[in-house]
Amino acid sequence: MTATISVVFACLIAAIWLVLPASRPKRPLPPGMHVPVLRLDGDSRPRLGPPSTAKSAEHPWKVYATWSNTVGPLVTLGTSSRPIVVINTTEAVTDLLEKRSHFSCKPRWPMAELLGRQKNVGFQYYGERLKRSRRVLHNALNTTAIGTTWKGLLNSQSVALLQAFLRSPDTFYTDVGGNIEALVVLFTYGKKPDAQYTSMAREVMHQTGIALQPGRWAVNFYPARKSSVVMYVPAWFPGAGFQRWAQDAKAAFYRLTREPFYHVKKELSQGNAPLSFVRNALEESGQTPEEEDIIMSAAGSLFSAGTDTITTAVLTAILLLTRHPEVQARAYEEIKTVVGTDRLPEMHDRASLPYIDCVIQEIHRFNPAIPLVTHANSEEDEYLGYRIPKKTWIMANVWAMLHDANDYHDPEEFNPDRFLPGGTGPARDPRTLIYGFGRRLCPGMHLANAYLFLVVARTIAIFELLPPIEDGITKMPPLDFAVGLLSYVRKSAFVECFRF
Repeated sequence: MTATISVVFACLIAAIWLVLPASRPKRPLPPGMHVPVLRLDGDSRPRLGPPSTAKSAEHPWKVYATWSNTVGPLVTLGTSSRPIVVINTTEAVTDLLEKRSHFSCKPRWPMAELLGRQKNVGFQYYGERLKRSRRVLHNALNTTAIGTTWKGLLNSQSVALLQAFLRSPDTFYTDVGGNIEALVVLFTYGKKPDAQYTSMAREVMHQTGIALQPGRWAVNFYPARKSSVVMYVPAWFPGAGFQRWAQDAKAAFYRLTREPFYHVKKELSQGNAPLSFVRNALEESGQTPEEEDIIMSAAGSLFSAGTDTITTAVLTAILLLTRHPEVQARAYEEIKTVVGTDRLPEMHDRASLPYIDCVIQEIHRFNPAIPLVTHANSEEDEYLGYRIPKKTWIMANVWAMLHDANDYHDPEEFNPDRFLPGGTGPARDPRTLIYGFGRRLCPGMHLANAYLFLVVARTIAIFELLPPIEDGITKMPPLDFAVGLLSYVRKSAFVECFRF
């Protein structure tokens, strides 16, 4: 009888434990560490680093990777009430961001919402509008469209960059950025941007960076309900200076995104709109107010999403090819054998130039443009015995994954050979990691891949990138990558300008 009562009592306790999960002891957060703070420094780009010495700070993604070697694939930053979880391994990022749909959200930034950015694809929370926005972008940016509709634009812009190199080798650093800005705006609106538009676009990107800066705006750190209230405090209210700044920044953003959109719409109604993403999307849609708003917001996302990342990849390519003449020579021999010397490499040559593709993969692996990719989870979850609270800020440490010695032997070495078939098989293609994960995969990746192939292959075909020689000594440009939201090549890396 006693044994029966004990069994019944045990079953009752188990049942209560199952139906009242709040009564269970909570699993711990992943191991915690100290987090460097995000701040703005001299050149106005957001940076991760200690408050006093951002430029000399160690790259945070490298720090997180080192911590991960000690405590495991997940590392917690910040506080238990506002945790940030860094994912440092390919296996963990696949299990969480690829296989679990509730990790498809983005962190909430009330200040960015006040600037009108919540409709941008990169800031949108997961839901029906995001799905429709991505569908519109995918229709224009799939592999078929890149190889047909946008082939001429990619060809002409890559040639224009080579011509700029020939005219003025000393200004290549700024020419790369200007060429890619023109590429994105031509794709989006069908018109080459003027100086006023480019200046405004850069200012809007700068303002967005300020809005995202942790520690600067209290509204970003209030609990959701409180921040929602604070967001509606009128601009005239004492202490609401953030509202006045946000109103000005929002007006600039609206002007940047709405004026070119309505210009294309007007040209389309007159029958003289040039080829562009906006024109094609409007022609394919029912042009209801809601559909137009989705197209306009998707178009407004492209400049900030594409310019800096593609620019970073091109400048990284120039830097690494300059430092490795043996890689240049081998790539040139492949081009000369397959393509010849009487024409430039074309898109259709891509499959026939495997070593060029290995070079591009290694460029991405060595310095991924966005080392830390942000996500958030819409539901609480558990992984490896650790708790990941709902709406946790997730950072996928792409740099750590691409410098994992288990996947990439001697990861600090620039070695395109690691991607050649043979032996135990080639290493994982970095392009499966650098463009995001799961349902937040970058819709512009095929455009970026095609443009980078043309620029890298054509630059190698025409130029020999050489470092300067001083007193008979070769002076290699340093590996000088910024500590920021993007790991871009600082201009200081090319102070001693190389020779084309």
